[in-house]
Amino acid sequence: MKTRCNLAVFTVLAGLLGSVCGCRSEESMKRPIPAEIKVEPTREAESEETAELRVLLEQLQAELEKERKAKDKLEEELARLKAENQRLKALVSEKASPEDGHLRFPVEKISLGFLTGGADWDEKEGDDGLIVFLHPQDREDDTIKRAGKVRFELFDLTQEEVVVMGWDFTAEEAIKNWRNFPTGYQFKLPWKGSPPTASELILKATFTDLDGKDFIATKRIRVRLASE
Repeated sequence: MKTRCNLAVFTVLAGLLGSVCGCRSEESMKRPIPAEIKVEPTREAESEETAELRVLLEQLQAELEKERKAKDKLEEELARLKAENQRLKALVSEKASPEDGHLRFPVEKISLGFLTGGADWDEKEGDDGLIVFLHPQDREDDTIKRAGKVRFELFDLTQEEVVVMGWDFTAEEAIKNWRNFPTGYQFKLPWKGSPPTASELILKATFTDLDGKDFIATKRIRVRLASE
């Protein structure tokens, strides 16, 4: 009798369990199957990506800093070159100025160029005068443009240094004879009256600056006479 009761209880429990499982199975079958299963990134993957971005950012910042330093260096060099250019311009201007520069770069001496001598302008026999290259110079022997009075005297050595003839220029007249190439004064001195009778002569140049100081240079020259 007891065995039959246990069997009946077991049968009832089995039936209930099967009903529950069957319901769940049917519900599971009715659920839609997702087309793609999304996998969320893990914190470890995020950390690796952030580290890579950080390294790339540091590299870019380093390159930008390098470019900035190079740009600053170029700007400094450009500023230095501009300043040097201005200094040289001022120096050249002072040396080239016939009036203002004489205070800082005064005339120390004068010289007569090696091309100074007789000149023939009419292509006839004998020279027609002198061509004179006069160079005011500073202490470094550089030719400098300075205003001043100029006087030339021509001596005949065969007549006990007799002055054959002379030429005078005011400062205003003389500056009109300045040439940039070759740098210096260039005077054209035609004979006054009759040409000299001697071919070997001494030319004396006297340059008087704006302060009234005289500078003298002499040169032995040779002229071509009409009778030669």
